[in-house]
Formats: sequence, structure tokens, C-alpha cells
Amino acid sequence: NLLIRAKAKGADACDVIHIDSTSIAVAQRLGKPEKLERSESVDIGLRVVLGKSQAIVSSSDISPEALEELSGRAVAMARSVPKDPYCGLADPEQLVTKILDLESCDPTEPTI
Repeated sequence: NLLIRAKAKGADACDVIHIDSTSIAVAQRLGKPEKLERSESVDIGLRVVLGKSQAIVSSSDISPEALEELSGRAVAMARSVPKDPYCGLADPEQLVTKILDLESCDPTEPTI
């Protein structure tokens, strides 16, 4: 949906990154629990390309209104930045097609 909005506003090409994270911090003092904190966040980033210019914007507000504003701001910024001869998205044959499992996520939540 965000890509469609950016293209409708004039982007030649665009890509999106979505990050959904949860963080847990546990602290003990003298063998007793002292602190337990949990935080959650959602962030979205949008890169738009107009010719040889690009802009990248991000937001933690993913409401429809905020995404509409985000896409408009990205296109407006791309129109106002200098041209970059190396700007652009990768050609399809340059994209990774097989994602390796790096086992970088530990789903275990600590307990006290």
C-alpha cells in the first residue's frame, strides 16, 4: 500500500523496510531481581527514486494518515535533492533469491 502511494505521487521506483522489534532487559542485584523492562516498537522506512535522485524517510507511526504523509514527504524530498549518478534500485538479477537462516533470533524470553 505504501509503495502504491509513493508511485501515485510520482516515484519512479521505491522500496520499503518494516521493522517490528521487541526488547526485554533483566537486571539482578545480589542475586535478586531488580529490574525487568520490555519495549516494543514498529518502524517503517521508505526509499523513493525519481530519475537519479532519491530520498529516504522513516516513521514509527504506521496509521493510514501517517503513511500518506510519509509517501508525500519522500517524493517531495527526492524532487529537491541533487542528482546522484549512482542512484537507483538493484536490477532483478542482482537480488538475493535465497535467504540464509543466520539463526540470529532467540525466541526465548528470560524469566526471573
